[in-house]
Amino acid sequence: MYVKQGANQQARTLMKSLSDTGRVKLVLAWGQYKQALSHSQPAEQDSALALFREARQLGSATGQVKWRDESLYALGSFFLTFDDLAKGEPYFQQVVRAKQRQGDKKGEAQAWFRFGAGFPDNMTGKFTAERLRYFERAQALARQTNDRSLAALSLMRIAFIHNGAGEQDRAIKELLTVVAMQEPIRSPDICISYEALSDIYQYKGDYDKALFYLLKTIKSVEATGEQQNLPYVYLQLGGMYRQVNENDKSVAALQKAYAIAQRTGQPPRTQVLIAHGLSFGLCEQGKKQEALAIVQAVVRKNLPLDPEAKKILLEAQVDCYLAMKQYKRAEKCLLESYALNDKVPANHTLPTSRLLGQLYIATKQYGKAKPYLDELLAAKRGLVPAKTLANVHAYAFLVDSAQGNYLGAIAHFRRYKTLDDSIFDATKSRQVEELQVQYQTEQKEQNIALLTKQTQVQQARIQKREFQRNAFLAGAVLLALLLCVSYNRYRLKQRSNQLLEVKQQELEAQQQEINRKNQALEHVVGEKNELLVEKEWMLKEIHHRVKNNLQVISSLLNSQSSYLHDSSALDALREGQNRVQAMALIHQKLYQSDNMARVDMQGYLREIVDNLLESFDRCGTVQGRVEASAVELEVALATPLGLLINEAVTNSLKHAFPNNRCGTITVGLAKLESRGYLLTIVDDGVGLPSDFDPTKSRSLGLTIIQGMSRQIHGTLSFGGTGGVTLHLQFEGIRKDAQTAAVAA
Repeated sequence: MYVKQGANQQARTLMKSLSDTGRVKLVLAWGQYKQALSHSQPAEQDSALALFREARQLGSATGQVKWRDESLYALGSFFLTFDDLAKGEPYFQQVVRAKQRQGDKKGEAQAWFRFGAGFPDNMTGKFTAERLRYFERAQALARQTNDRSLAALSLMRIAFIHNGAGEQDRAIKELLTVVAMQEPIRSPDICISYEALSDIYQYKGDYDKALFYLLKTIKSVEATGEQQNLPYVYLQLGGMYRQVNENDKSVAALQKAYAIAQRTGQPPRTQVLIAHGLSFGLCEQGKKQEALAIVQAVVRKNLPLDPEAKKILLEAQVDCYLAMKQYKRAEKCLLESYALNDKVPANHTLPTSRLLGQLYIATKQYGKAKPYLDELLAAKRGLVPAKTLANVHAYAFLVDSAQGNYLGAIAHFRRYKTLDDSIFDATKSRQVEELQVQYQTEQKEQNIALLTKQTQVQQARIQKREFQRNAFLAGAVLLALLLCVSYNRYRLKQRSNQLLEVKQQELEAQQQEINRKNQALEHVVGEKNELLVEKEWMLKEIHHRVKNNLQVISSLLNSQSSYLHDSSALDALREGQNRVQAMALIHQKLYQSDNMARVDMQGYLREIVDNLLESFDRCGTVQGRVEASAVELEVALATPLGLLINEAVTNSLKHAFPNNRCGTITVGLAKLESRGYLLTIVDDGVGLPSDFDPTKSRSLGLTIIQGMSRQIHGTLSFGGTGGVTLHLQFEGIRKDAQTAAVAA
């Protein structure tokens, strides 16, 4: 209790030093943390609700629509998490009605999507019609506003609902449409679609298609570089290989998932799932003690688990005890798991029923096993994987045989064989195709060899006939001559054969030398590639550390501001902090990008403008627009350009909109048809005084702007009526110039 009170006091102290926006962010994050704890610690539920209500008050006080909406979303999702639609719906409806009054269809689509996504993912059957309606509205509005990403995500959620209702074929059709929408826009969420398709095909027993989409999932996740998501994907791959009886491959995939999870840290549920899958595979390999040790290590962690995760951990122990024939311990864990059935969705109770049936069959208690097997056989289509269903029919065959119900036993055996054969056909179809291709290739090669041999035989026959005719005409004299020539040729052939043998030995020696040099060259190339990879990672680490150091400087400036009361000093510190932030963004962009030499200016400009608006607390009164084409600039050019933009936008925020006047600041960057680029910064504020000459000003901001423009050899000009317009025309840095700059 003391630790919790200390943490709460520290959070309250931290809030005093934050801006209004920062307070809302902190309280929302704090509430979400408390809500996550409430699943295992119900006492935290009231604390989470109180924090969300506080966030709503703070969000309204800021006057910013974004934080008002986020606090309403948080409150609505809180009640939906606890199945209280009547209390949760009004909060979402407030956001929806506000967007409708504003005519903001894009925002309304987002609100409907957040409404549907506010329900817990493990909900089955409950509020299905409402969730389906919310996502359908979100999809329709997203299509109207050409928001392809949100339209795809909405249809994906619709497919999930149909799959949960047992409509697998319909869900597959919808998910294939989602993939077709996400691939052209390179959506980062496409891996979720691939994984969902793999999961449905696996339950249907179409393991070739399931494996195809699961491998695409792995490739997609690895391409993002997000190591955090890899353990769960490799967990899925391990389960897939286990379904097709490739246990060694299954264990290898699960060990990889386990290793990455140990390195990256994973949510408790993922840790339990990996331990369950890996322990099962090790038991299949006969490594029972090693499997039990992995499960017990997770048990000893005493992780905060929801009821479903507790069931999975108990079932992992059961697998080990069954493999070790410790049936009493297995039954104890299974009965504990069965007692949790009322707290989890219906489809998540089925593994416990399967294990109970398996246990009672192993102990020859067939009467106890039958109800659990009947429960699995009566489950809705799609809830039991095809492989598991085949095994259930095999168990039912044993039960009916033992009880003398031979007709039922035969029916179950036939069903088992049908399912098992269909699974075999699905998993082996690709191999059959490969064998057919190989067979056709061999047939063609044999035909070519046969034609070559026939040609050689025909040519030999022709030569033989010619020889007989010549021999007949030449007579004995020619025969003697032929014998001499033949003898001479025989000697020549012997010499030729000897020379050929020597030459062949020399060629073999040369080939061995060439192979040795090739191996050495491959080794050198491999080392070079490793050095290049290490260099790239080192560069990324340097940029990351530079960014972190700049962030530390920014934080020190922010901390220093709490001890100052002079407004001029505070303004100077804030401007210095913004300059540091502009440089830090460069290094952040570089270590997050695959291109270590160039910066994506479109995203960079957007982040500079958003950061300045938030720093000056003008998000509600001044609108920042970025109209930049897809331009990538070298680091030596992007850094001074970012500082110049930082100063120009800062001047506009300080002087163009006095007394909280509303307005717009537009930053544009375009590539000219001729060589070079044009930067434009425009505000619609009060404008410059009539007697003000920017070129003669000695203010720090304008001095930096002029200095940066000279550094990049740009042409700077000011103008505009009813506001201020800055134009800067410059050229890209040439290689020689860049080299000189780096050397300097």
